[in-house]
Amino acid sequence: MMATIQIDFDVEKALFALRETEEMTFNDVLRKKLGLPPKQQPIDPKPLLPWNYDKISLPHGTELRLNHQGREHRAEIVDGLWILNGKPQNSPTAAARTIIDTKAALNGWWKWEAKRPGDVEWEWLGNLRKEAEQMKAIAP
Repeated sequence: MMATIQIDFDVEKALFALRETEEMTFNDVLRKKLGLPPKQQPIDPKPLLPWNYDKISLPHGTELRLNHQGREHRAEIVDGLWILNGKPQNSPTAAARTIIDTKAALNGWWKWEAKRPGDVEWEWLGNLRKEAEQMKAIAP
């Protein structure tokens, strides 16, 4: 509960004089004079962004995997970016091309599986993309 304290003009003037910066409040001045630690400002965390591409959105923390030649490769959605081996990727196909060396056409949407936060099973990105397209088609 916040209390209101009445002060006279001389006290207000003295408090103003004790401020070290313009941002310093009377409460900050009194905390310092009373030997109390500075009040911690609440941290307003920015929301972590999803990765959006075409008609699909994958939330922060989505795990991604691609199996190629018996080896599993992992990526993750981190604050709006698709991260593979510490490097951001623009698309599933771009990410797949860093792993699969081919000159042939490559559709990364059918190479990667995703497991969104809260999902139990892995699902092909291509299926998630189809679902997103269908939802967009029926939306008003």
